[in-house]
Amino acid sequence: MNSFRWGHLALLSAAVMFTVSLETLPAGILPAMSAEFSQSGSGIGRLVSVWGFTVILTSLPLVRLFARWDRRAVTSVCLAITGLFSLGTAFAPSYPLALISRVLGGASHGLFWALVVVYAATLTPPRFLAAGIALVTGGSQLAAALVIPAAATLVEHMPWRMIYAAIAGLAVITAIAIRLLLPADQPAASPAQGAAASPWREPRLVGPATLAAVALFFVFSHFVVYTYATVFFTVDGAADPRLSTYLAVIGVASILGLIISGPLAQRLPRYGLVAYLLIFAGAMLLIVPAALGPRFAGLALWGLMFGTIGPAAQALALRFTPERFRPTISAAMVVTFNLGISMGSFTGGVLVDSVGAHATAYVAAGALTFAAGLAAWAGPRLREEPREARL
Repeated sequence: MNSFRWGHLALLSAAVMFTVSLETLPAGILPAMSAEFSQSGSGIGRLVSVWGFTVILTSLPLVRLFARWDRRAVTSVCLAITGLFSLGTAFAPSYPLALISRVLGGASHGLFWALVVVYAATLTPPRFLAAGIALVTGGSQLAAALVIPAAATLVEHMPWRMIYAAIAGLAVITAIAIRLLLPADQPAASPAQGAAASPWREPRLVGPATLAAVALFFVFSHFVVYTYATVFFTVDGAADPRLSTYLAVIGVASILGLIISGPLAQRLPRYGLVAYLLIFAGAMLLIVPAALGPRFAGLALWGLMFGTIGPAAQALALRFTPERFRPTISAAMVVTFNLGISMGSFTGGVLVDSVGAHATAYVAAGALTFAAGLAAWAGPRLREEPREARL
C-alpha cells in the first residue's frame, strides 16, 4: 500500500463528523429540547455530560474486549449503533428514555472513536500517517464548525426531532457505506501473550502515554475558556456584539490548523508539539486585553493551534506506538480528551463564579505551559521500531 486513500479516509472523516455531531447536538438545540422535555438548560446539558462520562468509563474495557475483531466491522457496527440509539433519542417520549439512549450511544461512540483512528492508520502509508490521521479526526472540527451551527439555525424553522433524526440517519447510512466500501482489517495475532503483552510492561509506551496526558491538558485549556466565551467576551456587563465574529475567527483558523497539522507533525515529529503548545499559551494571554489587535491575533492563534495540536498529538502517539498496542493508546486518547472536556467545563464554571471569566485564560495558559513541558519530556521517549512502523 503506497497510495493515499483519499476516498476511504474521507468516508471515515464523515463518520467522525456525524458521531461527534450527535455527541454535542443537544447543546446546539438546547432551548427546543428543554421546552419539549420540560427540563432546565442544565438538565439538557446532562445529556451531553452523561455521554462523555460513559465514554470515559467504557472505552478502554471495550477496546480490550474487541481487540482481535475486524476493525472495519467493529467501526461500522459501532457507528450504526450510535446512530440507532440517537434515533431513539430523537423519538424518545420522555427525558429518562432520552438519557438512557444517550448512555448507550456514548458507549458505542467511545469504542468507535478508539478504533477509527487505528483503522485509518492501517489504511495510510507510514509516510502519510500524520496527514491521514488529520483528515479523519478533522471530522470533529467540521462537526463543530458546520453541523452544530447549522442545527442551531435550523431549529428555529423546524422541529428539533427532525434535525436529530436526520443526523442519526446519516450516521447509519455512513456505517453501511463503511461496511460495503472499505477493506477489512483483521488485527494480526500478537506473538506476545499474557503479561508480556500488557501495556504496563511495554517501555515504548511511555512516550505515547505521556502524549495522552498532554492531550488532556490541551483539551482542558480549550474548554475552560471556550465553554464560557459568552461571559468572557463582555462589554459593560453585556455580551460583546463581536462575539459571533470572535467565534468565527476561531472556527476558520481551526480548520486551517487542521490542514497544516499533518505536514507539521511529519516534519517535526518530536518537539514541534512543544512549540505549538507554547504558542497556544501565548494566545490565551493575548485574548484578555480588550484591544482588538491583540485580541484578534490571539483568537486566530487559538483556532490555529486548536486545529493543529489535536490531530498532531494523535498521529504522533500512534506513529511511535507498537502496532498491537495502538488500540489501547487510541482509547487512552479518547478518555483523556473527554476528561479534558469535562474538567475544563467544570473548572471554568468554578472560576467564572468565584474569580471572574478572565481567570480562565490565565489557568489555560498555565496548563498549556505545563503540557509543553510534558511534551518536551516525552520527546526522547518516542521511539519508532521500523518493523512495527510498517502497517
